[in-house]
Amino acid sequence: MATDNEQRMRAASARTLGHDRPPDPRYRALAEDLRDRVTGEVQFDEYAQVLYATDGSIYQARPAGVVVPRDVADVRAAIEVATAYDAPILPRGAGSSLAGQAVGPGCVVLDFSRYMDDVVEIDPDARRATVQPGVVQDHLDAALEEHGLKFPPDPASSNRATIGGGIGNNSTGAHSVRYGITDAYTEELRVVLPDGELIHTREVVLDSPEYEEIVSADTREAAIYETVRELVEDNREEIEERYPTLKRSVSGYNLHKVIYENDDGEAVINLSKLFVGAEGTLGVIVEATLSLVTKPEETALALYCFEDLIDALSAVPEALEYPVSAVELMDDEVFRLAADSDGYAEYVEPIPERTAAALMLEWDDELVSADGVAGGATDSAAAAAPRLPTTGASTRRSRRPSRTRPPGSSTTATPSR
Repeated sequence: MATDNEQRMRAASARTLGHDRPPDPRYRALAEDLRDRVTGEVQFDEYAQVLYATDGSIYQARPAGVVVPRDVADVRAAIEVATAYDAPILPRGAGSSLAGQAVGPGCVVLDFSRYMDDVVEIDPDARRATVQPGVVQDHLDAALEEHGLKFPPDPASSNRATIGGGIGNNSTGAHSVRYGITDAYTEELRVVLPDGELIHTREVVLDSPEYEEIVSADTREAAIYETVRELVEDNREEIEERYPTLKRSVSGYNLHKVIYENDDGEAVINLSKLFVGAEGTLGVIVEATLSLVTKPEETALALYCFEDLIDALSAVPEALEYPVSAVELMDDEVFRLAADSDGYAEYVEPIPERTAAALMLEWDDELVSADGVAGGATDSAAAAAPRLPTTGASTRRSRRPSRTRPPGSSTTATPSR
């Protein structure tokens, strides 16, 4: 989380530059009402509009303005005011989305990355963590390191992507073949609805006293529970038939995952699963409780180089028959860009000249041991690795530092030959 001094510096940046930043006259009344209700920052000037008009995609859309909330009360107030003006609300993390999800014309952007970025609680025994939506994934994983745990979905943008954005996207990464996607690890949420109501979504046993207490209230939350249950139960066959059975099924609302059977064999409803992947269209997440996994002690990486991109793609199904923890494809354009970069050129040197594409396969000591292959991760990878038609292949091993290692010692990744 940013220090108090950093926050003061950010708030004073416009004054330091000496620029007058009046609000866009079209949204002046909206901005004034937001300033009356919100303790965080309200930015409706042209500078803020242009800054938040882009994300990681090719799209551009200028918002009405930006609210940088300091707490849940700010979020509720901002949503209530924006709703009164019929202004769209767009929650945003790092803006690393690649399909325009973090931009929108005339909307009120809620930027969670500046203040609402705390790791609230870590429970190592239960393997759970509770976080605010603006926490960067790498920062969460760094906090989990001492416990030997990690949050499994690992998008390539994890050094800047926020957990809230990952929940909105239902994100994953190279390890999706091992761990799946974000909805599998989102256990509970605190969400602000369009009317400002704050709800706590979690696993609720259908027709239990807890469920009856929720639906008997005269609230929007009660209406949502009843509506979602009716929608899913009335269309169960259609949902089962039409929703794709993919490892990365991230399109549309998660109607196929919101009602399920828990470990005790009870039918439960968990609205958290519905908010995952909804891109902020159903409500604004202000806190999330996530399940975690243990971090492997040792991993091994094999690189398979191909003279043809189609051959590399065709090899993926065969690679997935083995106990791999990650599969990633790189083409010759990646190699070209890396070769032209001072920071990455050295990593391209071992790649054979005729390589048009390469597959990276990773194993970890937890998977290969569970698969019955003896030895360390590198030896096990060598025994378990597929024999693919390539121009060359190499392996390397890395070991996670032990939590019992004495201070001052270190480890290095060692190539295996």
